[in-house]
Amino acid sequence: MKKIRTAQGTVLRWAGYFVAFYFSSYFLLSSMGTYGPAAYGTNGIKSYRWYPRGIGVGHPSTYVIGIVYSPLWALDRAHWHTREKSRTGQYPKTDDYPW
Repeated sequence: MKKIRTAQGTVLRWAGYFVAFYFSSYFLLSSMGTYGPAAYGTNGIKSYRWYPRGIGVGHPSTYVIGIVYSPLWALDRAHWHTREKSRTGQYPKTDDYPW
């Protein structure tokens, strides 16, 4: 019985480490992010979208990272780094696709 409790505790502890690493690594990537083009029109860029560092368009490795962090990236864009904030000039912005 004691071995079962020890095994459950170990699994829970490692699950906690994984979740903590997942959130903290995303927040680190997001703190180094930038706004990049989201939509183009006939007169140039129409809107910008938040791209955390390493998550972007154009390279297969960025797709994998984007898939892994997609739930947090969606929450981030919906609540913290909105398109309206891209117009304020408070955050870095690029006219090229980042990363």
